[in-house]
Amino acid sequence: MAPDAEVDYEGAWRALADACPGFASSEESLAVDEDDGRYIWVAALVRYLVRRLSEGDTTELARACVAVEGILADGGRDERNLANVGFIEDITNANIHDRSTTPHDLLPFFGPLALHNEWLLNIEHGYNYQGGR
Repeated sequence: MAPDAEVDYEGAWRALADACPGFASSEESLAVDEDDGRYIWVAALVRYLVRRLSEGDTTELARACVAVEGILADGGRDERNLANVGFIEDITNANIHDRSTTPHDLLPFFGPLALHNEWLLNIEHGYNYQGGR
């Protein structure tokens, strides 16, 4: 790939967005500009999913985690990076969780490929996002 070539994340983004139809009309979606990059959009989606988790609704979170597993299995390098760095790293960041949720609450939703991600492994072994206990 040429250094100035644009990376195409659309397949991975579309899989995540399709898994979360409520995101399109959410306050988190409305705060993002159409021209923002996909990592910004994924960060907004993650904030939406964490808010829904705190409200007790895990339907879209479960579907997003299935989409992440598919991206990790079938996506190209850049799409896998979007899933790992964009989605998993963001959603495991303790700073975006309120007092009613923690990154540890997410573990049951992820599939085997995602559970090999370093951030999820740290959570599984009792460390928070910042590396402390």
